[in-house]
Amino acid sequence: MKKVLRTLTLALLALFASTTVRAADHVKVSEKDGKTTIFALSDDPTVTFTATDLVITAGTKTVNFPLTEGLTFEIITEPTAIQTAPNASRDVRFTLDNSVKGEGLQPGSTVAVYRIDGQTVGTATVNSNGSVEIPLNGLRGIFIVKSSTKSFKFIKK
Repeated sequence: MKKVLRTLTLALLALFASTTVRAADHVKVSEKDGKTTIFALSDDPTVTFTATDLVITAGTKTVNFPLTEGLTFEIITEPTAIQTAPNASRDVRFTLDNSVKGEGLQPGSTVAVYRIDGQTVGTATVNSNGSVEIPLNGLRGIFIVKSSTKSFKFIKK
């Protein structure tokens, strides 16, 4: 039981500590029966324990959750506006030959090709048509391609 409490405590502390970095707005706690409670992170929630309960206090709200019940924690960030995701309708494609060619990319973004040891093979800015080409100059080996939306490795034999 102590091991479960310790694990739960560490998980909750990590959850609350990491959420402020992500600028999330709320933590939603869901119980096994479907009941949910939402705590605003701006209220600086604190987690404590009694012999039988996990207790979360945020602002003037204090809620006890039985330790015998399963709880789920979800980070909620409320959007301030609805926007179209970048490249939402783009079909990004890469072809590999004597160069790395990309299509459907965000114009003005950068694409880079690296060797597996981190050495830069080449970088290029995506043109207004969403295309880019980076020559491999006859190099062979394992490469990493990184764009604003995709990253992948490939082997050129």
